[in-house]
Amino acid sequence: MSVSHRLPDTVATHIGADGPDGFMTPGGALGFTLGILALNAAVFGYTAWQRAGTTRSVRASTVGSWAIAGLVGYLSIALLIANVDVSVPQLVDFPLALHLPAAAVVGAICSGVGAALTWRI
Repeated sequence: MSVSHRLPDTVATHIGADGPDGFMTPGGALGFTLGILALNAAVFGYTAWQRAGTTRSVRASTVGSWAIAGLVGYLSIALLIANVDVSVPQLVDFPLALHLPAAAVVGAICSGVGAALTWRI
């Protein structure tokens, strides 16, 4: 389901204590999110490589990488959906008290998936 035609020209990309305080174009937000995920893969991949690919380092890197990917993925998608049909990005409603715990749960579930994937290593 595509929502790109329902997004404003500028979307809220950062939420502070007082509401939205960071803004980008939808394309810029996508590029930023992909950059964070690529950096995540590079950091955890380099860590496993530096430890000579030991079983323990591969497992830890996989679990950590999946956890961060789940957390960032949830927050990015939820914030994108919060921007749909909003005419002014300063009015985006994104309660952190709801979304941060939900992102932590998604990250924990994803870390479990990462652990399951490395069970036989």
